[in-house]
Amino acid sequence: MWVKCHTVITLLFLMTCCKDSETKKESIVYIGGNRVEGDNSKTTTIAKYWKNGVPNEVAKISVDAYNGAGISITAIAVSGEDIYLAGRENDIAKYWKNGVGVPLSDGKTVATATCIEVSGSDVYIGGFDYDSGAKYWKKGILVPLENASTYISRIRAMTTSGNDIYLVGRSDAGAAFWKNGIVTNITDPGSYFTSIAVSGKDIYVAGLIAKPYTSGFYFPFKANVAAYWKNGLVVELSNDFVDSEALSIAVSDGDIHVVGNEGWFARYWKNGEVIDGLRDASSYKSIAINEDNIHIIGTDRGLPTYWKNGTATVIGIYESSTTSSKLDVLTCIVVK
Repeated sequence: MWVKCHTVITLLFLMTCCKDSETKKESIVYIGGNRVEGDNSKTTTIAKYWKNGVPNEVAKISVDAYNGAGISITAIAVSGEDIYLAGRENDIAKYWKNGVGVPLSDGKTVATATCIEVSGSDVYIGGFDYDSGAKYWKKGILVPLENASTYISRIRAMTTSGNDIYLVGRSDAGAAFWKNGIVTNITDPGSYFTSIAVSGKDIYVAGLIAKPYTSGFYFPFKANVAAYWKNGLVVELSNDFVDSEALSIAVSDGDIHVVGNEGWFARYWKNGEVIDGLRDASSYKSIAINEDNIHIIGTDRGLPTYWKNGTATVIGIYESSTTSSKLDVLTCIVVK
């Protein structure tokens, strides 16, 4: 009797394991960006996103060559089956939900949306304009921010944690982050924040510090030094011999992952140590971590590239001749 029961239990366990394995959802990689096509008479910009490498066109604008107008995508978010992109169309800050555009500004001054988060039915967007600086919208409505009223203030990134909204960038006084609209400034006025992650009660911010060169070709001017902050305490990732910047940060299982650039080289740091650095003429733009897989986007010698655990895949195209060019630029990534 015991043997029969044991056999039944074993079979049920194996069937459950097989079922769990069969129903395990594969991760989906969403990458946002732009295509720029141009010749001597016309420039066309195309808002795009790639879903597991398959391109999807969202919007397109053609203008006279060298006009400077067009579409630029800077952020992506995914909620359920809905895909959100944020950026700029001509002079107007804008976001798109499933390809339908929603303007955020009136076009009287150049404005852009730089980051987007979705929580339930709420859509949160950060950005700036060139007149009054940092901007933060909730459901398309401007929300006031402390110490953010001059043209030098910027919102560069945001995240949500529970009911709290975190934004980072630059306030009127220098590098800053906002929690629910309340600002915390960093005392060094040369600092600049580019990315944020929240894990439990800990707040992680990536960016750079402007420091005087101590040596090198550019001495005695200032160098930008890549850095990240954990709860306000800074960790420098580079030296002041060449300019460097930390552009994106992610935290997983207590490990701090940062990507950016050092001189002409792409850099990936884990817990403050260089893990990977591509050859010259390369750059890392953004990082996402999902189920222990590390996803990075950037460029490798001009080619728009996506890396999964260090394995590179070219996403999009880069074509150039004496009369025309086509270039895909990858700007943002989210993995679900």
